[in-house]
Amino acid sequence: MEKSGNVGDAAVPEADSKFDWCEYGAIADVVKDQADSVMTTDKSWIRVRNRNDPVFLNGLENFIETAKNHLDSEDKTYCPCKKCVNSHRHSLTVIKAHIHDKGFQQSYETWIYHGEELPNSPVVDALSGSRKRIVVPTQEMFDALDDVMAEQNTNEVNIDEDANDLDPEFDALFAEVNTELYPGCTWLSSLNFLAKMTHFKVINKWTDSSFSQVLEFLKFAFPKENHVPASYYEAKKKLRKIGLGYQSIDACVNDCVLFWKDNESKENCPVCNASRWVDPNTKGKKIAHKVMRYFPLTSRLRRRYGSRFTAKDMIWHNTGSSTNGMMRHPVDGKAWQEFDKRYPDFAKEPRNVRLGLAADGFNPFGIMSLSYKGIRMRDASTDTIFNMRAALLWTINGFPARSSLSGWSGQGYKACSTYKQDTPSIRASNKTVFIGHRRFLPSNHKWRFSLLFNGNKEKRKAPRRLNKEQILEQLNSLPVRIPGKHPDYGGAKRKRAESELNWTKRSIFFELDYWSTLELKHNLDVMHVEKNVCESLLGTLLMNDKSKDTNNARVDLKDMGIRKNLWLTPKKNKKEGVMAATDEADRKRFEEWKKKYNKAYKSPNEEEKRFSAFQENLRDVEEHLANKNLKSHWKGAE
Repeated sequence: MEKSGNVGDAAVPEADSKFDWCEYGAIADVVKDQADSVMTTDKSWIRVRNRNDPVFLNGLENFIETAKNHLDSEDKTYCPCKKCVNSHRHSLTVIKAHIHDKGFQQSYETWIYHGEELPNSPVVDALSGSRKRIVVPTQEMFDALDDVMAEQNTNEVNIDEDANDLDPEFDALFAEVNTELYPGCTWLSSLNFLAKMTHFKVINKWTDSSFSQVLEFLKFAFPKENHVPASYYEAKKKLRKIGLGYQSIDACVNDCVLFWKDNESKENCPVCNASRWVDPNTKGKKIAHKVMRYFPLTSRLRRRYGSRFTAKDMIWHNTGSSTNGMMRHPVDGKAWQEFDKRYPDFAKEPRNVRLGLAADGFNPFGIMSLSYKGIRMRDASTDTIFNMRAALLWTINGFPARSSLSGWSGQGYKACSTYKQDTPSIRASNKTVFIGHRRFLPSNHKWRFSLLFNGNKEKRKAPRRLNKEQILEQLNSLPVRIPGKHPDYGGAKRKRAESELNWTKRSIFFELDYWSTLELKHNLDVMHVEKNVCESLLGTLLMNDKSKDTNNARVDLKDMGIRKNLWLTPKKNKKEGVMAATDEADRKRFEEWKKKYNKAYKSPNEEEKRFSAFQENLRDVEEHLANKNLKSHWKGAE
């Protein structure tokens, strides 16, 4: 079936063997002088700290010369800098700059992406017109398994030193790493194949069913003794140990409790007595009314530190803060810095984690527990064990979710969760509006003295911010409420007492000792803010259904006694409607500009063109509007 040739230790299938079914199985000749160069390449330069040292610079030049022989059709190859870690392809010019600026990935000792071979890993001929040779990297799966095993063994205290098998599932995975994809395929293991295929699934957004169909076809197309999984389900089972799963926890249909811990075995809710199951009398598998998927946080943080490729990124904030006074990361903000000042013991360990809870339109169950506590972790970048603590620094969400997370209602006259009962607001014709924004400006700001808005100067100070003691005093006066939606157990609607202000509940976050002291507890997702503001601004200019310049808005101005020139003019006992601030020609011009900009924006790799087009067209629109001196008009105005 096989014969040996002058290709080192690689076995080459005979021309008439069954392995000639596809060129992918062909093994290229291993050039002897290439193997000799691998043995003699000096790589000591990658550990030189001074990257302006001649030793480092000469080594970098030699590496670039080597990499020239391993470019793809776009003249790019993998970048081994400490940031890219061979996960991105760049031109040689960019790679050289990256390595000089960020350093060379020191764990990349065998340059498998740049022509060198691993032991017993033959060079494979890439199926391209240029017929360039590449090396299939089989070592990466060993690295991944090593990281995961080290991570999972961090907390082991009673390991039998004489035992050969620490974990049967890992033994099976290591066996897969050493198993040929099919007999004679010495360049690709079955686990490597599976990892690559699942990676392709993710980046190309394949559906589960389409992925199963691809696997089914490959299993049929490859030689019969192959180890291709028959479906996506089988593939997931093999990779489950490396991956991170979730835990399914049943919940009460009325959101009273989770069937977890003490309630795990109960068939009915201990609060409202509702059945846990859709059909409690079924003879088959019972289906819960509600299921919560719990993604454990500790294991995910442990994986971040347990991987040599991501561990170093976990402490970027300790060395990457801004030096020019500009804020480019939360570490440069006041909230982060105030937390560090208040809790120096937490801040002195850069590997401690500050968390942000992203809840975009998400309403979490009422029973949860968050605090910062110590967990033993292995830092793969330094190969040390440390006690990691985590703290929830803030939440990131839209306005409705903020109400649920903070416990302070976002409706009514006191909707602001920061200034609470001092929220500056009034009732307009059909809604509550928030005014007095000039109060938040510095006392000497010129807009405070402007008469353009309402004919008055703004001399009031900004509303007061409550301190920790004042917030806790309000919370402690709230009545105890049963969680859930059942009308007899916490779900009954009732009118809030005046003393409750806008509090709807005591948020679970206040169980954290430090929560009431945080400078910034809740962040509004900028996506929602900029979308709403942009739609309102453009809608008002174009007078579409998103416009805020409506008849009711003009009536509100009259009721407030401000901007008399914008009041509606009565005509024949009718209040005439508001006219557009722009005429049809203006709107058409704007639509043409928008199409032109969108077309430029969709062009790939033309960032500078897009920005120039945007600036040029924006100047045209601004100049056109300025020349016309456009103002709001209304019918019947003389």
